[in-house]
Formats: sequence, C-alpha cells, structure tokens
Amino acid sequence: MTLNLNASVKFRKPDSLMISVRSAVGVEAGKGFIAGDTVIINDRFNRRIMVGNPDEIRAKYGIHPAMIFVILGDMIVGDVDNSSLIDCQRGEFKRTYEVEGKELEYTVDCLHRKLKKVYAEGDLRSGNITVLFSDFVREGNISYPGKVIISDDLKELDIEIDIKRIESPWQGSMGSIGGQGYRVVRIK
Repeated sequence: MTLNLNASVKFRKPDSLMISVRSAVGVEAGKGFIAGDTVIINDRFNRRIMVGNPDEIRAKYGIHPAMIFVILGDMIVGDVDNSSLIDCQRGEFKRTYEVEGKELEYTVDCLHRKLKKVYAEGDLRSGNITVLFSDFVREGNISYPGKVIISDDLKELDIEIDIKRIESPWQGSMGSIGGQGYRVVRIK
C-alpha cells in the first residue's frame, strides 16, 4: 500500500523542527515537533498527543528522532565524522556512516549538495529502510527535496511525501497542539 502525503516543515537551527503532514486530499494526519530533548506527536486520527524524549522514541521504534532531519535531504553524522570532507566523483559522493548505533549509507547529489539516497540499517521490526530524494527546490538560501520516497525491504512501508514548503529560520511557536478530547500519552 502506498501512502501519499504532503508536508509543511518549519526548521530552526540547530535542532528544532516541526512537520505537519496532510493526506493528498488536504486532511491533516498529524504534526510532529522535535527540539533537543523533547518529542511531541499530534496524532489527529487517533485523537492523541504523544510526548517523550528521543531516547524513548529510539527504544520503542528503533530509530532516533534526529534522523527525521534526513527528510530535509541533509546528512546526519556522528561527532566522529562531523568534520570529514565530502569527495565528489562523477557528480556524487557515497559513504557509509554509523549514526546513533545504526549504519547509514548516504549518496549525495553533489550538484544540489543534498542527499539523493539513504539506505538505513534496520532491525527485525522495521527492516532496512531506503529513502530517495528528488525534485530539488531552492528558495533563497534554502535547498530541499520536493519529493521524498520512503520504503522498506519488508514491503510494509511505502510512503511518498511532497514537501510543499519549508520555513527557515522558523520564528514562532508550534501553535495549537491538540483539540478537545485528545488523550496525552507518554511514549515508553
């Protein structure tokens, strides 16, 4: 089953991101907020607000929330590789890094200076995940992929995201977290 989504992203360096996800027909499915040690997910379909920290998300789902920043087409590397250079050959750069205990193979489009593919080592629950990036957009000093396709080798995940806009630097609050009748659930 393929899930087509539209996303609106707000980003503030170094670690704050809010993403709003809508179905292809415009219904907001949810909103997520990540800032340092806080993760808040507004699940509109199930009328709940999930709160936690990055370590709890990683323990439950097997992936660190900081990896969501890959959706912007940016490489996430560990401290050890933070100052390593990118050596482009024939318009691309390819290398495997260990990030938060997971192997990530990055392929960078050197022309756009953005990722064009990420292959992430998974586990028995998630399988290995492939993320493809295309339709790059440049607005001022911001460049991002207009289309992101996420799939896994277990054939359980097939998501296409069209990023409609990115606001950065983001100057504001998350806005309304949830409506009346929403349950607040701690992520454990």
